[in-house]
Amino acid sequence: MSNGEVAREPGSTGIIWFRRDLRVHDHPALTAAVASFEKIVCLYVLDDRLLSGRMSSQNRAWFLRESLAELSGAIAARGGTLVIREGRPEAVVPAIARQVAARAVFVSRDYGPFGRARDRRVKSALARGGLDFVALPGVLAAEPEQIVNGARGAFTIFSAFLRRWHDVPRRAVLPAPTLIASPAGYERPGGRAPGGFEPTASAAASLPPGESAARARLERFIGQQAGLYAQQRDRLDLAGTSRVSQDLRWGLISPAEVVARGAGAAAGK
Repeated sequence: MSNGEVAREPGSTGIIWFRRDLRVHDHPALTAAVASFEKIVCLYVLDDRLLSGRMSSQNRAWFLRESLAELSGAIAARGGTLVIREGRPEAVVPAIARQVAARAVFVSRDYGPFGRARDRRVKSALARGGLDFVALPGVLAAEPEQIVNGARGAFTIFSAFLRRWHDVPRRAVLPAPTLIASPAGYERPGGRAPGGFEPTASAAASLPPGESAARARLERFIGQQAGLYAQQRDRLDLAGTSRVSQDLRWGLISPAEVVARGAGAAAGK
């Protein structure tokens, strides 16, 4: 199953496993899970390989922690609970699925080597229990298989790639769900966000974490700076860029929404 079409049954439960998509707005996997199941378990798995590996960073861990806290609040405001567990996803995700008698696990599709290998392991473990693993768009503005040349291969010239990228139809930007209902007896939060990490003073002052801060940065850029981007993007003495790269990295805003909002700003000039 790959398109998110799951027949909804009374009392059915599904899991939305958050990864690089820590938001409730324009989240195709979350929207599909809510549409497919009466009850939803919202899950985040803390994998120590990503927190303590060679790319570990106190600022990154702090940004993740605070972004998870805001996501938890957004889910709670809609009636659900963000469950945080520590461990290897291929063990944690199937265990939670068995515990809540879930029928499927929904995710935003991942594309990196680490993420693809992890997802293959989780999908295999779920399949052994007869459960579906549903991966949907949400991390990119366009899917890789949409950006191919006439021979269905990868572009080797950037200008041709860019023309094709511009020609790809854009999916509709989705609203945040109004209700995310947890299964009975599973409303309690579990686990913890990473602790013991404090940001540097510059990070804390300039880049507040969380979806609402990310959306505010995008709003400010679209409303005040987008029209001057070409002139000011290389001026180090000016705030001429969007400052949303870390927000896209953690999925606090969706690339599809950024593209749609940016196109709207360009059309309005």
